[in-house]
Amino acid sequence: MVHGVRIRDGRAEWYRNRWVRSTAVADRLGEPRRGTPVDELMDVSPNVQVVGLAGRTFALIEDGIRPYELTYDLDTIGPCALGATPQGYSANAHSLFDPRTRELHSLAFRYGSDQVQHIVMDETGVVLRATTVEVPGNPYMHDFALTDRHVLLFDSPVVFSAAHLPTGIPFVWDGNRPARVGVMPRAGGAVRWFEVAPSLVGHTLNAYEDGSEVVIDVVRHPEGFDIRDVGTSRPTLDRWTVDLTAVFDPERGATDLLLSALDFTGEPIARIHLPVRVPLGLHGSWVPGDEREVPRYALAG
Repeated sequence: MVHGVRIRDGRAEWYRNRWVRSTAVADRLGEPRRGTPVDELMDVSPNVQVVGLAGRTFALIEDGIRPYELTYDLDTIGPCALGATPQGYSANAHSLFDPRTRELHSLAFRYGSDQVQHIVMDETGVVLRATTVEVPGNPYMHDFALTDRHVLLFDSPVVFSAAHLPTGIPFVWDGNRPARVGVMPRAGGAVRWFEVAPSLVGHTLNAYEDGSEVVIDVVRHPEGFDIRDVGTSRPTLDRWTVDLTAVFDPERGATDLLLSALDFTGEPIARIHLPVRVPLGLHGSWVPGDEREVPRYALAG
């Protein structure tokens, strides 16, 4: 289900939510199917992230499953080929739009594959380039980060497990596998890997370059946590510093995190009262509105 709030002139004009109509959902609701999926076995309602690009709205998921395009009012248009490459990858959850270059970046992975792809699209959604990165062991790489010159990848001991497919979360902790930060040029090329303390980077908040160093703010889940029970993992908000001229020391990077114009202890700057209870969701995005460029906040849940 995708939720949206349209905001204009300091006011919330509407709230609405819509189910993403995959083939199965449309059939269950007795509605016409929206578009034709490339593979009906891989036709799943994307439920992770919402992004806006070139005036269009997309719901995204992982594992090479095709995104779905939505209307401005969140109705389903159908599956689409956003970010699709010949190797079977497509725009992945946590795709990042760079307003400076007008590019949409995506780090796409597939369950059971020892490769990920860094996919770069122009502002209309056309794939400009795709760089394949070898990651033996098929780690769970849910998020990534960008700086002006680099793509940051997060390898972890959480790896794909076919035996756990029936659980819906086919990943386990591999205590013999190290955790690493990969630094790759945005234009593609070799990845430099820096080992860190065993952990999973669930999400990133920010990344930037400071001279020869790359500073990354991450949400870190501790060693050995159960990915099927993320709520008990007690993640921490960490700042890691990668010195590109030296060997990375994981102890050096941990600092108190001071925030990316935000005061979590201050009073709210706005309140929006929704007409219904919104279930616990996953991710959210600010996306452009219609041709008048009305800001809107879209939340995928």
